[in-house]
Amino acid sequence: MSGMDLERLASELKSDKAARDALIEDNKRLEAEAKKLEKELKTLQKEDPSSMFLFYEKATHIDCEGYREYMEAMKLKESLKRQLASEKERLRILIESRTDITEMSVEPLSQAELIRIVKQLERRKVDAQSKLHEAENSLNSTAKEVAKLRDAQKMYQTEFDLRDRKRGTTRLQR
Repeated sequence: MSGMDLERLASELKSDKAARDALIEDNKRLEAEAKKLEKELKTLQKEDPSSMFLFYEKATHIDCEGYREYMEAMKLKESLKRQLASEKERLRILIESRTDITEMSVEPLSQAELIRIVKQLERRKVDAQSKLHEAENSLNSTAKEVAKLRDAQKMYQTEFDLRDRKRGTTRLQR
């Protein structure tokens, strides 16, 4: 498991935590809304108990979209909790199992283990070379952009100098 994978997993964990926190906030908001509606219903019952029959009759025809959304959010929340727990466990195992192969003693290792370590080192070398190549390309493109900007700056400066000279001669002629 490379550092990129750990970073990706950490990023996923962070986004899952953010999603979980958002769901918790939504849950709190929905619970507060439910309590508010319950209080409102109780006050309506106290004011006019006979109107409750009409209310329940109308309620059977009302689309319960909010309730469905709440249930979907709760299912998603539980799913995210399970995923978060499994990702935490996976990260813990990865971190515990990670050893630095560059500091290992090679004497007690079998030939198969040595071959595996050599392959890992070769992969690391290829990864490092590709990162170096990407960095070189980035530096080259940045250097080209800087050169273009300097050329443009020189061109504009020359243009401004020419304008100033023309203004100076026209001012003197007046």
